[in-house]
Amino acid sequence: MPVVDEYIVRIDATLAAGNRLMMGKLVEETVSVFANSDSNIKIGLDRYKARAMSLSSEPIFDDKGDLEKLRGKLVCLKESQRRDLEANPARLALSAVDEDLDECEHLLLSGQEEEVQPFVDRMVQVYGGEIKNISVGLRGYGFESETSTFRDDLLYIRDHLKHYRAKVASGFAKSASRTVNIQSNAVNHNSVENVLTITQVAEQVQAIPCNVLDDELKKELELLLLDLDMSKGKSKQDAEGKLGKVLGWLTDKGVDVALAALPYVLNVLQTLV
Repeated sequence: MPVVDEYIVRIDATLAAGNRLMMGKLVEETVSVFANSDSNIKIGLDRYKARAMSLSSEPIFDDKGDLEKLRGKLVCLKESQRRDLEANPARLALSAVDEDLDECEHLLLSGQEEEVQPFVDRMVQVYGGEIKNISVGLRGYGFESETSTFRDDLLYIRDHLKHYRAKVASGFAKSASRTVNIQSNAVNHNSVENVLTITQVAEQVQAIPCNVLDDELKKELELLLLDLDMSKGKSKQDAEGKLGKVLGWLTDKGVDVALAALPYVLNVLQTLV
């Protein structure tokens, strides 16, 4: 279950229970968990309002109202994340695998053996057409061993999913690379229009959701793009050196970050041709 959905379920259960202490703890926990995803999450919450207090009094917060507001904020965040995924086919494909990997890890940690077989069966059904021989070696699929345990099945499924995810990510990375080459050739033939300025590119980088690029990575990317943009009018060697830094950064940060940042790198490159 995605983290946002998990907290929505917990908020509903806590509101139904009506325990004031539990409500207060969940308000603080929810704000802490989602502060990076929603910088305005504290706005409107009673627990975080400025108020005059005396040393002898203990503040009373409207934790029920805060939880109801947080639930609404999480629903909006969930919808925003859904739109972001739909706009990015690569992340949409990878997110589905990530959710299954998260569930696999959860089962490994929880040790809830009764939930393992339904999960394993679902993985075989979902990925059977994509992952060759995924059922080979699993209990109940023609393989029986006195020493095999449910953990062995989960570890086996987890390894399959990790390799499959890497394969999917690699495929999207190659596709993005081909797109860069095609669009670069178009630039060379003066057929590219509406190239953004470096300021506009920086503004768009800041608009990337925090679950894709956090604030620190955004700053790093902006500095690299600004440095690359400053090579306009300079030698080809200077531009190639700065481009090498950008490509090295993309490689170091991994496929997910590269897929998110590549369009902005491409836009700055277009201005250098």
